Amino acid sequence: MNALRAQGIGFCFAAVGATYGAAAYRQLPPATSLGLVGILIIALGVPHGALDTLIAHQRGWVPTWSRWLKFITWYLASAALVMALWAVAPALFLAGFLVASLVHFSGDPLEGTPIATRILHGGAAIVLPTLLHPDEVERSLSILSDGPSAHACVVLLHLVSLPWTLASILAIGAALRRDGFAGLELLALGALMIFAPPLLAFTVFFCGMHGARHIVRALRYYDLKISLGQIAAVVLPTLAVFLLLTTVWQFLRGVPFESKATAVIFVALAALTFPHMAVVEPLRRVGWRASDNGSPTRRDRSAARAAGNSRNVTSEVQLRPV
Repeated sequence: MNALRAQGIGFCFAAVGATYGAAAYRQLPPATSLGLVGILIIALGVPHGALDTLIAHQRGWVPTWSRWLKFITWYLASAALVMALWAVAPALFLAGFLVASLVHFSGDPLEGTPIATRILHGGAAIVLPTLLHPDEVERSLSILSDGPSAHACVVLLHLVSLPWTLASILAIGAALRRDGFAGLELLALGALMIFAPPLLAFTVFFCGMHGARHIVRALRYYDLKISLGQIAAVVLPTLAVFLLLTTVWQFLRGVPFESKATAVIFVALAALTFPHMAVVEPLRRVGWRASDNGSPTRRDRSAARAAGNSRNVTSEVQLRPV
């Protein structure tokens, strides 16, 4: 079975399980449920971003360890700037995060998916939870922004949630006629986002769909092979993320646990989203998704590398010393 379809089936089962297990999840103490969400996002969601260092090497950006260190410095500095924006202009931060997330998530569906369906998919995690759970969404967003901005944002999202749902139903029907698998993915995503608690729904989507699909695509597209250098290139950025999380946690000293945990999770994700998009988004325009139905050709991979750098690089990641 195609690896991406296997991953999609796994997501569908996880979405159904989370939807039916929503009642049990709501019975958990807030600290327990937030701890569960945080562990899942860090363990299963964050690693897909750690592959950015390997992708950067394939694109010729980090041929030596010194260039690799410069890349990591740029990556973390960009994340720090986003965190600074959150501190000084939380309303602008929130708007930028939501729009960027919609654009980024719209790249998840398989090749051949119409642009309208991609937009519906990308916005599902942002818009659909406000259909039945606007108060819960507002509580979470108010931690990331000021109260009035969060309220205005949720009011707007709630207004478009019903039309978004109806449009998604039409897109599901069209997808089922064109490709039953794609239709089932969108159906599972829509049901998850509408009926499951918002934080649980986002976690299942982020880990089971977005992060998992990114990893499958990256590993297959670049034909990555495991080596000690690759492991180090992935583990070290992940440790840097833990440092980032710790920094946000210390910054929020004195804030109630629930608010602090929510802020740490989503401010860190937002901070990492922007440099992550700078690395990944160009690949979508040069054939990343075109390899969904089979292994990419050497020419495909060369085109992807050329999008970031015109220099030739090898197809196997092996950082050379300075």
